[in-house]
Amino acid sequence: MKKITKKELMRKLDLLKPINKQERNELVCVLVGHSRISTTSWGYRYCARCGEQVGDSLGSIDPGAESSVIVGHNCKTCRKNYKKCTWQDKLYCPDPFKKEKKNE
Repeated sequence: MKKITKKELMRKLDLLKPINKQERNELVCVLVGHSRISTTSWGYRYCARCGEQVGDSLGSIDPGAESSVIVGHNCKTCRKNYKKCTWQDKLYCPDPFKKEKKNE
């Protein structure tokens, strides 16, 4: 199967306008795969782009955990893994190292 280029992907997305962000993000994951950038909650790992569950450490079924970047982490492992991420991983994903502003 031929890999899609970023230019081809963006052209296809332009043809589908107007679609909302969630639909766009789900479509990107279908076409290029889920991002290695992820979020976690209660032992589950989710794609940071589309929100779909991609791993379950409770059931020991999380094949991508060792190469993932967790949003909100700023550890050496996540920094190292982020350097390996491609445009397919970063497209429409939040910056995993951005600090959230606290409302005081």
